[in-house]
Amino acid sequence: MPQEERVLLHGVQRRLANKHAALPVDHIAAVVQHAYSQFQSCRVREFLPLLVERRAEEELEELSFLRPELAAAALGELGVAAV
Repeated sequence: MPQEERVLLHGVQRRLANKHAALPVDHIAAVVQHAYSQFQSCRVREFLPLLVERRAEEELEELSFLRPELAAAALGELGVAAV
């Protein structure tokens, strides 16, 4: 991942962590990384942070409405250990 994208994605992660303070930061980081991985083959990179943030936001919104055990299972599928 290019350094510029890394910095921008860190900003995405920070904004989402502030918005979803009830979720552990490592879970948010995993969701952002998962969203980023879905756009790795994109040729146009200028809007990548916006696309990643929107996709991650959708996933986090879904997780915030799930029961805790279902959220833990969903995060487990992303490769994150439940806290």
